[in-house]
Amino acid sequence: MVNLTIVIPIYNGFHNLPPLLKKLIPELENLNKKWEIIFVDDHSNDNSFNYLKERNKIDSRIKCIRLKNNSGQQNAVFCGLVHSLGEMIITMDDDLQHPIHIIRDLINKLNEGYDIVYAVNRSSDRPKSLSIGTWLNSLFFTLFLKKPQNVEIGSYRIMTRELVNNIKNIKNGFIYISAQIFNIVPRPKALSIFYIPDNERKKQQSRINLKSRFKLFKRLFLNYGPTKKITKEKGEPFLIERRL
Repeated sequence: MVNLTIVIPIYNGFHNLPPLLKKLIPELENLNKKWEIIFVDDHSNDNSFNYLKERNKIDSRIKCIRLKNNSGQQNAVFCGLVHSLGEMIITMDDDLQHPIHIIRDLINKLNEGYDIVYAVNRSSDRPKSLSIGTWLNSLFFTLFLKKPQNVEIGSYRIMTRELVNNIKNIKNGFIYISAQIFNIVPRPKALSIFYIPDNERKKQQSRINLKSRFKLFKRLFLNYGPTKKITKEKGEPFLIERRL
């Protein structure tokens, strides 16, 4: 039985993988739990998959799924959730922006009876596009998905197996994980904890510009808003090319 799964989407992130695993594996070993790491390669054109293939030969707990097409970060994460085995599942980014040392805190909070716990960046120097994107997301989730106002969402989170099982069979052409989560009934018990980035971490860069964030908001509305029955995108959220 696997106690903990870490799902990490990657796209042309080869340079992040060695330092990420160097930090992540010791932290997981110290938990005294059976764990697995699932990297989902969103059809990278760098050496990411080959590197992970070699790491998998050394340690079978390090797994990788390569997608047949570039499907987007959310769909890649969804693929990892579908194939996860853990009783608890953490999703995080590959760029070392999410502090690994709070994994134990996330686990402890989840064990207090929550279905999902988000870890949210409280840095004062976040890019403006991230702040506006956060506001747009919060507005949508509060108005249409009845998310509690005191819960902030993000890509660094821990979920129960029951919650993942409830969302993994909802397969739209466009996936947004937190929208899937707050779209189910009854709505999950959620919590946000906050962290201040370490001084030595590089300054956070937004991967999505402001125009892209407005486009994302529009897709959120069409796929998870009040018109979703007639406007949601159809099709498979991901296609797998190879799985280790």
